[in-house]
Amino acid sequence: MKAVARPVGAEARGRVRIWKKALSENCDRLMNAVARPAVKDGILAMVHRNSAKGKHRAFTRVIAPAVGQRAIPIVLRLDRHSVAVWAFLDPFDEDNQHLNRPARNRQAGVAISYMVMGCTMEGPGLFTGHWTINVTDHALGRVLERDPGADLNAVLLAAHQTIIGSSHTKWEALASNERRPGQPFSVLVAAGNGAFVCDMGFTDEDEGLIWLVARTWLHRDQLFEAQDRAVVLPAAMSADDRLGDDIMLPAPFRRIERDTDGGAIVDVWDHAPLLEYDQLAATALARVAIQATWESLTSSRG
Repeated sequence: MKAVARPVGAEARGRVRIWKKALSENCDRLMNAVARPAVKDGILAMVHRNSAKGKHRAFTRVIAPAVGQRAIPIVLRLDRHSVAVWAFLDPFDEDNQHLNRPARNRQAGVAISYMVMGCTMEGPGLFTGHWTINVTDHALGRVLERDPGADLNAVLLAAHQTIIGSSHTKWEALASNERRPGQPFSVLVAAGNGAFVCDMGFTDEDEGLIWLVARTWLHRDQLFEAQDRAVVLPAAMSADDRLGDDIMLPAPFRRIERDTDGGAIVDVWDHAPLLEYDQLAATALARVAIQATWESLTSSRG
């Protein structure tokens, strides 16, 4: 007899609501800050000024203060193709844009999104969008129930790190074996003291070829039984085999093209930044260390 899933308890639901409210307020402040005309001028200055000192001044005096600590810094590059990339946690209501997906994959939750400022395939500018994974409110509640001391920020960023550090080569083999037209399949994405059980599917939308939605979270003590019904997202075997350097690059650094047979080809921009995934936060303390590293980068001269 199939077990009936138990709803997330009231205490965990309440903690998720409070956390998402804080995230929503943070996102509002972030978007308002970067929408100012001065930031647009700062981006153009960072891109077009000839001297390293001029690029650095545009970033440190205009762009960095606008973003502040409202997003997680990923990479800063000040050269002929100057660009800065951040990740941020982006709460959303029920997804009504992707009606072709199963209802369980359109529940309210929190997404990992990107913010890019500087040079891209589309030219210089400010770009934001969905990056790697949507985590449903149910999955967030399960994290807090099964690991009460967990830092949700760190758990989601760890999942992001797992995804973009996964093997592109093994992903292609996995996709060819598991793909069913119009049907997602289950993968385990390591995050915190366990893993998210995610539905992974395919899309023809411009934002990317694959999508992941975490529908629940299992503590590591529960993972053995889950492996019978889900496959583990495989880790990259080398630095040039990461999903994050191909399909999972932020959309402004790649395009999806079609070959003569209708198959998808990912065209990666020649000047796309190499994202330092190992700097992504896995714990709250690591986030502090990353912020200190970022501040040292922006305070250096040259």
